[in-house]
Amino acid sequence: MTASPESVTRDAQSMARTLSQTFGPGLGVKEVLHRLARLLKITERQAKSLFYGEWEQIPAYVYLRLTEAYRSNLERAARQAEHQAAVYRALQDQWNDPCDPFSCGASATCDALPASSYGAP
Repeated sequence: MTASPESVTRDAQSMARTLSQTFGPGLGVKEVLHRLARLLKITERQAKSLFYGEWEQIPAYVYLRLTEAYRSNLERAARQAEHQAAVYRALQDQWNDPCDPFSCGASATCDALPASSYGAP
């Protein structure tokens, strides 16, 4: 199955916009285009055409650079998500062991007060 030039342009525009979201919040369009151009090693005018989907046919070298940057971004995001999930699992494990959440795996005795002793004075 062969992709049409229009679908390739739409895909490229979508990838460029997704990449631009990783540059940080609150950036102006000029700064986004500048960073996109620098990332892809293209001119700012080419970055603008890519960002706004103006090209009828995207040069192969631009598309290849874009897909590589996009793939790298996805891999980095996946690693960050894995790390965050590990942190949350560790926190959950600590929460599930109320006797000694800071034991780091060492066996400890539970000196916690019984639930009936938590009442108001």
